[in-house]
Amino acid sequence: MTLTGSDLVAQALRRQGVDTFFYIMGAPMLSVEAASLALGMRGIDVRHEQAAAMAAHAYARLLNRPGICMAASGPGTTNLITGVAHAFVDCTPVVALGGSSPAALSGHGAFQEIDQLAMLAPCTKWSARVHHAERIPELVDRAIREAMSGKPGPVYLDLPGDVLFAAVDESRIAWPEPWDPARRPRPARRCWLSISGRQRGWSRTPARPAGAGTRRRPGAGQGKTGRDRPTRRRRGGGPGSAGRSDRGPTRARRRGQLPRRGRGAGTDGHAWPAQGAPARAEEPGRRPIVR
Repeated sequence: MTLTGSDLVAQALRRQGVDTFFYIMGAPMLSVEAASLALGMRGIDVRHEQAAAMAAHAYARLLNRPGICMAASGPGTTNLITGVAHAFVDCTPVVALGGSSPAALSGHGAFQEIDQLAMLAPCTKWSARVHHAERIPELVDRAIREAMSGKPGPVYLDLPGDVLFAAVDESRIAWPEPWDPARRPRPARRCWLSISGRQRGWSRTPARPAGAGTRRRPGAGQGKTGRDRPTRRRRGGGPGSAGRSDRGPTRARRRGQLPRRGRGAGTDGHAWPAQGAPARAEEPGRRPIVR
């Protein structure tokens, strides 16, 4: 059976578990998008390529899966740069697939020809160009592994038009195993516990690391956050108590903002007004009260 490069891109994404992609239609990616939709993937059409990259960014952050975005050659792919750069700074696994002018016409002024690979390289973890259609499954697998492994981040795969339209015998294609997140290397639990124990010994109030990276570990989201944990109340803190708190009237007395107990208080139990504070008499003949 003969497959085109566009069919290989769609099947490679499907084998990797991709079910949604963001795109704006345009050549030479039209055949890739049509083949992906035919395989049952959900294609979300946007109005600008920058929106496709940012939607893939949000998709990856929320679902902890690679977000896929596609764009046409030339200005279509260059419009992805802002969203891809955002994902690069935010360490989010976005896989950008950009169509490009035919590789055979490189340097001859082909339609919408521009060095897209050089433009995307500074804001991606990994970028590559497909030169042979039979290597598409291998490079798609590599792109997803690079995006999700280690410190996550965006990747870019350049797809020339002549490679996408090339016919390949299916028997010559080697399909790699889908990327398994369980095989991702991570620190040993024993090492993490020992580090946490030393931190508890060093600090009176140790901080627990949190953020987007904690959601990418197995079982993420099952632990309690700071808002979920009950707040401890300190006992005491009032006048004459054994354990004084650093908050409230006690701290104000230490700073001299309030008079100490038994000093400067009127016969009715109210404090004398502080220096410079406005005094107000509630009733004739009563001492002024500060509120």
